[in-house]
Amino acid sequence: MNPKRKTTFDLDTHGREIACVELTRGMTAIILKADYDVITADGWRNWYANTDGKGRLYPSIHPTDRSDGRKAPISVARLITKARPGDRVTYRDRNPMNLLPENLEMICRKEHRTH
Repeated sequence: MNPKRKTTFDLDTHGREIACVELTRGMTAIILKADYDVITADGWRNWYANTDGKGRLYPSIHPTDRSDGRKAPISVARLITKARPGDRVTYRDRNPMNLLPENLEMICRKEHRTH
């Protein structure tokens, strides 16, 4: 977590623990606390709102102190779904700040070719 931005914890309407992560550009991502804990324990802490080049924002993250040496940023949705290169992650409610599992759909590379 970036010390300049804060993360708060709460319960969602289903009684699940969630993390509300402040991002850059005034955005906030919502994620299950369990997913947040796994991601941050693995060394991912510098959260921010990235752009896809078309003006759409989505939560991304930079690694810090990663043992595998990985330096490139990655979409938080791709981390949660464990998407591989070529796989596509979509948001059922079209809100990329909603990182709850019921909102994320991963389309595997093989399936993506048929759509």
